[in-house]
Amino acid sequence: MTNPDALPEDPEPIPGVENYIADFMYDTTRCALSLIASGTLDRYPRISVILSHGGGFLPYIAARVERAGRRGEGPDPDAFRRALKRFYYDTAMPVSPYASPTLLGAVGAERVLYGTDWPQVEAHEVAHARRAFDRDPAISPSARAAIDRANALRLLPTVAARLR
Repeated sequence: MTNPDALPEDPEPIPGVENYIADFMYDTTRCALSLIASGTLDRYPRISVILSHGGGFLPYIAARVERAGRRGEGPDPDAFRRALKRFYYDTAMPVSPYASPTLLGAVGAERVLYGTDWPQVEAHEVAHARRAFDRDPAISPSARAAIDRANALRLLPTVAARLR
């Protein structure tokens, strides 16, 4: 599981805007692109990687990454597409009528895992995010069931066996 932090260069904060709003998403995106561009995912095909916060910006910049790859300025487009469908993505913070359609359209509900960001996020915010998840019109009942539990049990068979 990846989890972002402040950017390594520690840029000047934007007054009135906490770094978790954009910088954490950028850090997650950089991590994913590094794993793709370095060939790490291809060298280690049995490793599963969960990208926090819906993969940062990754699902939303997919067309840009593919274009860059076609021009020799980014990862190979085929490697990128394979990786996009190989990563898992948690729902901590991206689930909303704004982001859910893109995330689900890019990777499918079977690659999304329920996440809350707790204990980093206060309980009342976790509850708010859960209500948003339950009401999100982009998430069908079958997708919701998969994201809530089934995907995690498939990814973690040892945990699944203990729960039986």
